[in-house]
Formats: sequence, C-alpha cells, structure tokens
Amino acid sequence: MKRFLKALLFALFVVNILTFSVFARDFSDLDNTHWAYPQIEIMAKEGVLAGYPDGTFRPDALATRAEFATMVIKALSQEHSPIKKEINFLDVPYSHWAYSTIQRAVYFDLITGFPDNTFNPEGNVLRAEAVSVAISALSTQDISLDKAKQVLIEQYADYVYIPEWIIVSAGKAEIIGIVAKVPQKEKEFAANRQATRAELAVLLFRMREEAKLNPNAKLREAMRPKKGPGVILPDAIVKGSVGTIPAGSFVPIVLVNPLSSQKNEAGEIFIANAPQNLISKEGYILVLQGSNVAGEITDVKVGRYFVRNGKVMLETELITTPIGQKTDFFGSIDTTPKRNWLARILRAIFKGGKINLKSGSVVYVKLQEDITVDLSCGWIIPKK
Repeated sequence: MKRFLKALLFALFVVNILTFSVFARDFSDLDNTHWAYPQIEIMAKEGVLAGYPDGTFRPDALATRAEFATMVIKALSQEHSPIKKEINFLDVPYSHWAYSTIQRAVYFDLITGFPDNTFNPEGNVLRAEAVSVAISALSTQDISLDKAKQVLIEQYADYVYIPEWIIVSAGKAEIIGIVAKVPQKEKEFAANRQATRAELAVLLFRMREEAKLNPNAKLREAMRPKKGPGVILPDAIVKGSVGTIPAGSFVPIVLVNPLSSQKNEAGEIFIANAPQNLISKEGYILVLQGSNVAGEITDVKVGRYFVRNGKVMLETELITTPIGQKTDFFGSIDTTPKRNWLARILRAIFKGGKINLKSGSVVYVKLQEDITVDLSCGWIIPKK
C-alpha cells in the first residue's frame, strides 16, 4: 500500500522545471575561476538555476523570456505562491511548461507582455530588460532622470546607447550595485545586448539579496508570514518565515469516512482533513484549512465480549494542501478511546470494547518526522 501511495504521489505531484535542464551543483564547463562562479554555485544549489542534461551550465548561453521569468520567481522564492490573477497570453497556453511562473512574474509586476497580448516566451532577454525586471522586484528610492543620467555617464562609456525608457531603472541599479559587470567590459552597460546565463545569475543573486530587505509591495505581502485563526499546535516552533511541527507532536485531523473495528480491514485507505487552520501559539498558519490527509489502516482487531477489545491502528502517508501540493505526511494514529481509570479497569476485565468512529470524528496524528512549512504561503518544505 505504501508503494501505491508513493506511486500516486509521484503521478499527481507537478514540478515546474525547465524542460531541457537538470539541477546540478558541479558543472563540467564551470570552475571557481569563472567570474560568476560564486553566484552560479549558490543559485544552482538552491534550485534557482539549472544546468543541462550533459552536466554543463553554459554560462555564455542565452536565456529565453520564459526561462528568465522562472529564474526570477525562484530567486524570490515565490514559485509556490498562489496565482491570484491570470493573464491569457496568446502564446502561453495553460499547457506551457512555464505557464505558472510567467503568471506569477506578471502578477508581481516583474515582467510584462506586449500590446498584442503575447509574451514571446521563446524570445531572448536583453540586458536592459533584465535590469528593468530586477528593479521592478524592489522598493527603491526615487531618483530623477537627470540624476540617473549623471550616474550612468560616470560609470559607462556606452551611456549614449542606453535607451531612454531604462535610464532611471539603470541608474537605480547602478546605485544599489546589482548590475552584472563582465570582466574587461566593466565600462559597458550593453543595454541592447542579449544577456548571458552568467550575467543573469549575478544580477538575480544581487536582486534577491536586496529584495530580502526592500521588496516591492506585492512581494512584501507575499513574503510576510501568514497568520489566522485556528487550532493551536503548542509544540510548533517558528523562526523567521519558517515554522516546524516537531516529530512526536500530535496533530488533530477529522475523519472523512467512518471507521470501525467491526467492519474495516487492514490495508484499506482512509481520508481525513483539517477543517480549520492548524496554527502556532503565535498564530502563524502551519497547516492550511482544507488540507486532506490520506493513509492506511495498518491493524484491526474485532471487539468481542469477554475475548478482546476492538482495535484500529492507522498510519498517515500523504497530505494534499489547498495550494496544490502533495507531499509526505508520515504519522501514526491510535484510535483507542481515552478512558478514566475505572473505565480502563472495567474494560480490561470484561473486554469487548468496539471502535466505532463516525465521519467527522477527531483523531490525532503522532508525527514520525518534523514538518517544516514556509509560513508565507503554506508550502510544506520537502525533506532533502
């Protein structure tokens, strides 16, 4: 049954990943002498950037707009944020591999489409466009056009070729130090040149560090740990934007289907849910209301008078959250009724107690592993 549930998890769990790429930490065409190596290494380890199936990174290759939108969203850790408003681009159908990340990038005011309602997902990204996107992710101090021109004139020999539309953003980017400057070409802004993957890695790394302090308004709201009413899990620990429900904690869930020691058998599947948010003592949401938990009945004994008491033991396997995640949720449930001392003595002597749990009954999962949650969106962080 565990194999079946694992297979089901694999079939249902959707991961947005570049279709041509693999995640890698060591690339055959990149060593620590490359000017962008530190940023590429960090971003690749964290899954923001990906390599190719042959084990290369190809730092001088170009990136498409779809790939760049995905990189930006992952750099800002928003790949699991809900899509609140969808834009129907003519050239980005729902089946497109980057549909969800493009939608998020547009929602967060990072990147836009074109007047003809297209996005051009396969087009390459200019350096000016990349800088514009990076600045759009940030809350920056306003500067005048003249101030921006002054900053750029002092830094770049090709400032006369910087388009008017990007001058203010380029000036801001220079002031806060996020522009990727290629060695031996530091005096070239190269606004109209297509950006390489190495240049984008450096730009996005610096953008991300600045966004931790000064994100734009929509990102600030998305990054904020979410609070709400619910059932308190007293053992939960909150550090920053991450919450942890430790192994051994008891998590209440409600049965969807009735269970009985007299009718059910070992090996059957059961379903339960969280009808309320499960929260920390500070009020942060750990398990979202409406999450469904699936598991297996592992042991059943029929209750017989004067012979034995009934028994139903359960193990949880998976959790499905309202934001579309399906992941591990390992725990055990003992459905034996809690009795006072006299009732326990009488039941031990006379036996015959039955387990009959109605739909809607509360049971408690004793977690076998820590559950770690991104409090900004409710995403359960998978074990590595």
